[in-house]
Amino acid sequence: MNDDESCENEVSSVKYVYTILSAVCVLLICMFPQTVHAADEIMVDTDTLNVRAGQGTQFDSIGTLYKGETYEIVQVADEWIEIVYNNQQGWVSKDYVIIQDTDNEQLRDDDLMEFKTSIDNMYIRTEPSSSSSISQLFDKGTKCSVLEKTTEQWYQVSCDDHEGYMFSKHILESPSIENENMRDKTIVIDAGHGGRDVGSIGVNGTYEKDLTLKTALALKDALQALGARVHMTRDDDSYALLESRPMYANTVRADAFISIHYNSFPDVPSVTGIGTYYYEGQDQFLASSLQHAVSLYSESRDRGIEHGDYQVLRTNIRPSALIELGFISNAYSEELLLTAAYQDKLVHGIVNGLSSFFAGK
Repeated sequence: MNDDESCENEVSSVKYVYTILSAVCVLLICMFPQTVHAADEIMVDTDTLNVRAGQGTQFDSIGTLYKGETYEIVQVADEWIEIVYNNQQGWVSKDYVIIQDTDNEQLRDDDLMEFKTSIDNMYIRTEPSSSSSISQLFDKGTKCSVLEKTTEQWYQVSCDDHEGYMFSKHILESPSIENENMRDKTIVIDAGHGGRDVGSIGVNGTYEKDLTLKTALALKDALQALGARVHMTRDDDSYALLESRPMYANTVRADAFISIHYNSFPDVPSVTGIGTYYYEGQDQFLASSLQHAVSLYSESRDRGIEHGDYQVLRTNIRPSALIELGFISNAYSEELLLTAAYQDKLVHGIVNGLSSFFAGK
């Protein structure tokens, strides 16, 4: 056998072995497929976590996440999770996050947000997609309830005992069922900080005291238009002693006391969302009603409710809650919070939350 024949036979042998190995690999992949499933979101469980361009540390970092932040999951694949990060997709290690799978989670009956359809022939669809079929049409003024926020754009609703999916814009622009629940209620609005106490300072220089007063005055107008008796702990740039604020609510026998605030966390400027605090267990329903409605109407991240040892709540014997309506340490949030359109959403949410609270008492 000459050298050329020997070389040709060796190449053939290599090709044969490669073919066999390829077939074995395909068989193993079919027998043990990569685990991929959908989930809702992850919560970062370490101080800092790199977002990678691909599945592995060999890929470039495209950003950093911080402990406690949550992000939408695209897919889970073996030891890496694909998420939505800054309007793009990236990968994080599964070892440093907590998967929060809330698929099919239903809200309790006392958390439902009610509204009325704003036009004739308002429809619901069989699936949360504009390409799905319309299952039912409703006349203007039909009473509906939100059952679940399915995606950023779609809600599962119930209208006249028919369940389906409605586009978010149709819900947020529809009137809520709030008038009858608000009439003759006594409500104290506390615009946080004021005067020498500026509160937090936004990344672009916004004073928290100015923003809380802006929201409080708009909320006062909305509540009075619905027949509520509204009292303010301050209605200008003045400072009210902390102990005087709950005392005022106790004196006028308020049906509800709401302290308006805006949050700040400069160390992690990407943090966003709305959170509500209560002190006594009896106030938890008020906090839950406000939190659910404001998060829903503003389409902001829902940070949930927590016990808060704040003086305006601790010495308050009336139903009371303190709500943080957003982070002014986040440049985008600060800009959004200053717009009239977004303030309207916040006010509408608070009013609807109060209505749900009064309806469920």
